[in-house]
Amino acid sequence: MSKNRGFTLLELVIAMGIFIGVAFFIVVLSRRVFDTTLEFSSSLTTQQQIQQTLQVMVPEIRSMAQSNTGGYPVEEASTSTLIFYSDIDFDGVFERIRYSLSDGVFIRGVVEPTGNPLVYSTSTEVTRELVYNIIEGVDVFSYYSSGVTSTEELPLIHPVDIQLIRMIRVDLIANQGSITNPSIVGGQEQVTIRNLRYIDN
Repeated sequence: MSKNRGFTLLELVIAMGIFIGVAFFIVVLSRRVFDTTLEFSSSLTTQQQIQQTLQVMVPEIRSMAQSNTGGYPVEEASTSTLIFYSDIDFDGVFERIRYSLSDGVFIRGVVEPTGNPLVYSTSTEVTRELVYNIIEGVDVFSYYSSGVTSTEELPLIHPVDIQLIRMIRVDLIANQGSITNPSIVGGQEQVTIRNLRYIDN
């Protein structure tokens, strides 16, 4: 009659080694799947932020006009900041709109004119962060004069004469990865300013 033989110490060590190896493989695989899913979700969210921002910006820029105090439609124009006037809520009063890049964050600021006579007080500006991780060193805004039909042509040189601006290109490029492993998403629009396009320079 045969006797039941238990596991030897060597067999237990081998079994434990196999179990630990399989468990480690599962943990590593799960982490990689999680990281990939998280990166994709983050990139998708940033891409949505960019598209939503451009959807709002384009009609605002296209319909910019003189402020209610007589100010020129464009107040400031640089590679990272654009300040202009536009009636964003269609009430006949033109708000002061500021889009700017600060430490990788793309921001929108709105000033409603108040008082009698109307005054644009920047202390009342309401700001909102729109897109994060914008790549520094890439021009967000490029400006073009009359006669230009494509942003493939050279933009106006800086400092820009705001009275020459007829078309604006917006580039929002963000990095959702790291410096060594970038994950780039972005969007671009070119906008002709409706109220300025027929004005001769």
